[in-house]
Amino acid sequence: MRRILFLALLTSTWLLPRDASADVVLPITPDPADCVADPIDIETLVALASGFATPVALAVQTPLAGTPTSELLDRLTEVVVASTACTNANQPLRALSYFTEDYLLDRISDEPAITLGHLQAAASRHPDVAAVEDRVTITSLSAGPTGDGAAFLEVGTLAGTEAQVVSLRLIVEDTVWRIDQVSEAIID
Repeated sequence: MRRILFLALLTSTWLLPRDASADVVLPITPDPADCVADPIDIETLVALASGFATPVALAVQTPLAGTPTSELLDRLTEVVVASTACTNANQPLRALSYFTEDYLLDRISDEPAITLGHLQAAASRHPDVAAVEDRVTITSLSAGPTGDGAAFLEVGTLAGTEAQVVSLRLIVEDTVWRIDQVSEAIID
């Protein structure tokens, strides 16, 4: 479940390398104690799965174009580090609070009963944080060109001995940057 959640946490076509946020020194293994997000309400997920809620992603006020500014990169990096801290804390409902409703709907719409059952089970227990050797480490962050109100990040990670690179598409929803799409990056 942790691996699936992490893959979900972490879309782009091509990315331009850019240094990570000045405040983040890589590699970084986000501390589970830094998982302070309010968990997404399980009833919200049930409503999404049942079709009672219609997710609407808000457009960014000012269109983005070109390479992200250092201020924007800082904000995007904060989202990735915070969501990873919640993954390392084994707190899936807190980690999912960093994702858009469209993303959540897409993830639970295939088999909502099974997905919701897993999430309800995870929310009903108090799991231990991931062992130090099992925690996800962010090894690299690269920003891509922005456009259509979206920003893109390529994130290198290491979980145990498994390294991977994922691409994220982030958008503004309810005035907050959230992860909207996740895909495995294509390495040439």
